[in-house]
Amino acid sequence: MVTDLDEEYKDAQLKVDVELSSLGSAIVELKLLDAEGNLVLSAAREGQGQLVFELPISNPVKWTNEKPYLYSMVLIHKNTKGEVKEALAQKVGFREVEIIKNVFYVNG
Repeated sequence: MVTDLDEEYKDAQLKVDVELSSLGSAIVELKLLDAEGNLVLSAAREGQGQLVFELPISNPVKWTNEKPYLYSMVLIHKNTKGEVKEALAQKVGFREVEIIKNVFYVNG
């Protein structure tokens, strides 16, 4: 998983690669929830092997050391009949970290 901020540190892209080990086709649903549990976005992919999500996020709350804001990402693995086989949750933060001329920058 990668979270990339644009050059102005405003909008972001959430990139998630999912590797399915089961044989045959499956459905993976991705949900991103804010810190209060509100749905920010939802997407689904059907296939086998590797499924790729590249989703734009408009003006996410940025993670900083002073304000460590985290979203919750939920991946739901379903068979082609729509039956849930597995679900995973992970915390996600949007930030850009750089070192420029020996100075450490977070979000510019």
